[in-house]
Amino acid sequence: MKKLLLAAVALSAFATPALADPQASWNVTGTVAAQCGAIAGNDADLAFGSLNINASDGTLAANGSKSTTSQDVYCNGGSSTISVAATPMTNQTNTSAEDSNFTGTINYTTDVNFAGSHFGVGATQSLGAKAGTLVVTASNLTANNSKRPYAGDYQGTVTVTLTPGV
Repeated sequence: MKKLLLAAVALSAFATPALADPQASWNVTGTVAAQCGAIAGNDADLAFGSLNINASDGTLAANGSKSTTSQDVYCNGGSSTISVAATPMTNQTNTSAEDSNFTGTINYTTDVNFAGSHFGVGATQSLGAKAGTLVVTASNLTANNSKRPYAGDYQGTVTVTLTPGV
């Protein structure tokens, strides 16, 4: 009987398959869209106020520079770009034609400082993923062709465009 019991135990060991530990895997996924954010326009105009004119000859004098307040800005895409465009200040109240002595156009130099990198007016430039403060500055005002500026209110525009890229 002892032999019969041992044979039954041995036979049952072979007949019962070994159970493997159950296992499954799931991928965890998500997408972050390429974006640039937190840029605000018209929050701090580059207002020079009354421009300095040389009393001796009526030409435009040095007027220093004006900068916006810094604002926190970011682009999270590795191929993000920045472009800076500017239009000269033109006389909004006196539209007389330019002559040999007077002009209704005042030019200026534009500088955009984004996270310690400087960008000027011109072609679209590579930015990459970047975060930091953005400050726009206008300086070096010059009357068109070094002429005398007509009296009146002048306005130009600086446009900064951040384009996200993956």
